[in-house]
Amino acid sequence: MVFLTFVVGAAAPAEPPFLERLLVAAAGPAVGALLGTGLIGLLVWKVTDRVQRRRAETQLKLEVLTAAFTTAVRFYMELNRFKRLDSDSLVPDEEKKKARTALDQQYLKCRAASLVLEARLEAIFEAEDSAIDFKSPDASKFQSKVPSTVWHRIDDLQTVRYMNLTGRATAQTYKTNAMGFEEKWHSGLTEDELDKDELLIPTYRGAMKTLKELLLRTKVVKIHRRRRLNRPGNHAAGLAGRSSTGTPLSSHR
Repeated sequence: MVFLTFVVGAAAPAEPPFLERLLVAAAGPAVGALLGTGLIGLLVWKVTDRVQRRRAETQLKLEVLTAAFTTAVRFYMELNRFKRLDSDSLVPDEEKKKARTALDQQYLKCRAASLVLEARLEAIFEAEDSAIDFKSPDASKFQSKVPSTVWHRIDDLQTVRYMNLTGRATAQTYKTNAMGFEEKWHSGLTEDELDKDELLIPTYRGAMKTLKELLLRTKVVKIHRRRRLNRPGNHAAGLAGRSSTGTPLSSHR
């Protein structure tokens, strides 16, 4: 009996040292606190990241909106100035020539800026229109949800008005800027409507209002996708010889 008691007693595990038990007891709450802090930190990071992305998206939209309106309004004002001076019989011919030169220069600047802006709108915003039958009587009621398409419309309307005021408009001008040319929306007006200033101006103003609303509510592509689309060279080929809607620049303007 004594021998068995000795063996059993020897086999019983010894209790951990007091210091070890103390460390284990202290580590439990510390680990729990660490995990809790990590989860809270992750939640705060996600909320902060979302706020920052929304702020960056809003800033980007306002930046593009400012660029679009600056380009369009400058050209619009120059068109109105030229029309006023050119139709006034009291204005000297020399002043009219200067106004024409200023208008031509503004046209070239705005055309270049417009092509770049249209490509940028395509890269930034996620939007797509449903198919449209341009031969349908209801085609003129179509309202695009794509910012780049609406901007292209604004550009076409002002281009045609410039051609009309300077006496450079031809049948080809009206054809290539009319609704339905190469199955594109373009100016949104028919060939017969494009020579009427009383239609061009209100249509332009309506398109500007639509563009503002679209830019503020249309979703921006995800950051990683936008970076890929904005890499140098992705739009270079399109800007070099074609508009972003697929129409050759040489025939469209």
